[in-house]
Amino acid sequence: MKLLSSDMDGTIIEHQSVRSSQDAQMLHRLREAGHLIAFNTGRNEQEAKAVVDAHNFIYDYLILNNGGHIVDQYGNTLFKKVIPYEIGKDIIELCIKSGVHVFFYTGERTLGFHKGVTYLHTGMGQSILEDVDFVEEYSKGNDFYIIACHQDNNEVDLLTEIQNQVKAMYGEFANGCLNTCYLDITPIGCTKGTGVDVINQLHNNTLVTYGVGDSFNDIDMFKHVDHAFTFHGVDDQIKLHASHQVEYVYEVIEKILGE
Repeated sequence: MKLLSSDMDGTIIEHQSVRSSQDAQMLHRLREAGHLIAFNTGRNEQEAKAVVDAHNFIYDYLILNNGGHIVDQYGNTLFKKVIPYEIGKDIIELCIKSGVHVFFYTGERTLGFHKGVTYLHTGMGQSILEDVDFVEEYSKGNDFYIIACHQDNNEVDLLTEIQNQVKAMYGEFANGCLNTCYLDITPIGCTKGTGVDVINQLHNNTLVTYGVGDSFNDIDMFKHVDHAFTFHGVDDQIKLHASHQVEYVYEVIEKILGE
């Protein structure tokens, strides 16, 4: 049996739209052939489900929060690791002081904050929440699934500084990984690659694994799969870690079904 581990943003969707109509069709063909599908993403459960529901994507597993949370198609949690509350609180305050947009997932919804404004982020858009206090929400004492941040200008200089500070001060508990123009901060020891390993272990390590993605946080997934795919137009540093290049996900599925 084979497993396709596919990133979401920039891979199977682009700006909330499907990159190729053939991708969804080929996912069904892959499933009909008896193989497994996992969407492997930095998104949390609510944001990932918004995408699969909007586009009727078929799947067996969701590897969420860059490997920090894994659920099956029925919503059952198979794996979960969190950032301890005090550590996560400090990281959020570090992000706020740096002047970047900062987000965290409560387990039910994603809240964002920038320049004094709190907003709801659904993964398909965002809206201002005038009756919600961001500081009050992150100070409730709950552990954190994932914390993310990005800059107004879509550059990464501030994100890299935050990434380095997280590693220096909280590296025992959390890891920061760049994802194009976002920094995803997740529990230590969790990556997209470890997510693939967890699923393979559930199948007694019998799966032949294929991974496809477009960003830096996909590199660890490439290291953990048997066959790694990226796209012709991605950063050259990402290409170094993948053995194949394609234009669309359906091309990867064609290779899986043809082997």
